[in-house]
Amino acid sequence: MKPKTTIQELALSLTARNHSPTLLNSDFLKYSGIVPPDWELARPPVFSPQISQVAFTNGINIVAQSNAITFIESLSTKSQEDVKIPAIIRKYVEALPRTDYQTLSINPRSFVTFEAGDENAAREYITSTLLAKGTWFDAGKFPVKAAVNLVYSLERGEFNLSVAEALLQLQEAEPTPAVLFSGNFQYEIAGELEGEKLQHLYKLLENWQPDLEAYREIVNGRFLGLKEVEQLPSAA
Repeated sequence: MKPKTTIQELALSLTARNHSPTLLNSDFLKYSGIVPPDWELARPPVFSPQISQVAFTNGINIVAQSNAITFIESLSTKSQEDVKIPAIIRKYVEALPRTDYQTLSINPRSFVTFEAGDENAAREYITSTLLAKGTWFDAGKFPVKAAVNLVYSLERGEFNLSVAEALLQLQEAEPTPAVLFSGNFQYEIAGELEGEKLQHLYKLLENWQPDLEAYREIVNGRFLGLKEVEQLPSAA
C-alpha cells in the first residue's frame, strides 16, 4: 500500500544564551503584542524554571527552555500568507532584543501513515523500500528496526533528514503505523553588534519558504514518489 502524508508541521527554533523559560506565559505574549489578545489557550500552560509551554487552539505551540525557544505550527493546507510563526518570532525578538540569540533552526516534519492494524508497515517501508536488503536484515529473533539519518549539501546550506518508525494516535482512532520524516536547516546568526545580529535574524526569518520547499521536494518527490511535489499553495 502506498503511504499518505497525514500531518505536516513546521517548527522554528531559536537558541539563545541565558534565556529564561519563566519569561514565557500567555499574559506576556498578549500584552507585548506577540500574539493577538483573542487567541484562546488549548490547555493550561506549563510553567517551570526548566521548561514552559503555551498552546493555543489554532494549533500554535510555543515551548521555552533555558537555551532555546521553539514555535510550532500545523501546516495543513495553509497558504504561505497564513503561516504565522515567522511573524510571531520576529515580534518575540522585538520584545526581547537584548537576548543573545545564537542560531535559527527551521524544522519541517511529516507523518506518513499506513493502514491501521498493520503494525509492520512502517518498518517494512524503511527496511524494504528505503534500504536494500542484505545479510544485515534477518539477524536476531525479531524483525530489525531501522532509522535513517541523511545529510544533504544544498545551495542554502546543510540539510539534515531523519526517517524513523512512529505510532500515531489520532483522537479516538486505533493507533496508526507511521514513518516520521524530520528535517533540519540550521543557521548561525551572524554579526558583531546587537543590531547587526537582529537584522541578520530578521532576514533569515523572511526566507523560510525555500527550506520548506526543499524539504518537500526531497521527501514528497524523491522518497514518496509523488508525481507533483506538494508545496504550500500560494495565496490568492
